[in-house]
Amino acid sequence: YEDACMAAVVKPQELPMHGRPHEPSLLSGLPYVLLPVNAAGALPLPQHVHRLDLPTGGVVLVAKTHPTQVALGALFSNR
Repeated sequence: YEDACMAAVVKPQELPMHGRPHEPSLLSGLPYVLLPVNAAGALPLPQHVHRLDLPTGGVVLVAKTHPTQVALGALFSNR
């Protein structure tokens, strides 16, 4: 799923959320697969709202704007 403010992306098992320079990671690949944002409050790069451990695969929510990052982050912290 993807809209102007967020995306839900599938993280395969053994893919790190963030990695070392020049190594594959979920965050390093996002700018290549998500649509660019021209909305107010757009983040320079998409940011994950939560994380999954290296051996875990599943859906990761990604914020594309600062207001969405704050709102989704609050939902996770208040669960």
